[in-house]
Amino acid sequence: MRSDFVDSLMEGYLVQHIYVVDIVQTLQKDAANQFLTDYDRRKFWDALSRDQQLMSFDGNNRCVTIKEYFKDGFKWYPKGKEYKDKYPNGAKFSELTPADQDRFCQRNMNFVVFSGHTMPEIHEQFMRFHASGAMSNADIRNAIQTLIRDLVSELANKEYDAWQAYIN
Repeated sequence: MRSDFVDSLMEGYLVQHIYVVDIVQTLQKDAANQFLTDYDRRKFWDALSRDQQLMSFDGNNRCVTIKEYFKDGFKWYPKGKEYKDKYPNGAKFSELTPADQDRFCQRNMNFVVFSGHTMPEIHEQFMRFHASGAMSNADIRNAIQTLIRDLVSELANKEYDAWQAYIN
């Protein structure tokens, strides 16, 4: 699927928006009427302490895929004739021509910024986006910002890193 997403970017296809929360605006609204939970408030302040002003609530996989490809984390296997002929065995980012690297890096993405919304409002919006049932329960669980999700993610990342070290 990651390769398919890179293919969509390189071929100029439309891709889904990335939805983010404006942390500063949300904290300003919270200061006025205290709608965030203590956990959410700490999470936002922690993100701000790392100079992170936006937090994704839908589009994490797309962001991670772009980052991983840019860092040569996997090969793109083109589907269109032009690129398939140029890269018959697939290509990591560093293996692209300079022009194709520029094409990838210059690709526009649409972001939608939510400002000053409560976490329940954000979660409700997310669930409505995915009401078609296209997401698995794990996808939904991973997308919702909760302590349990963070703990599961941390454990999974440790296991993944150990697995990567073992196979490399």
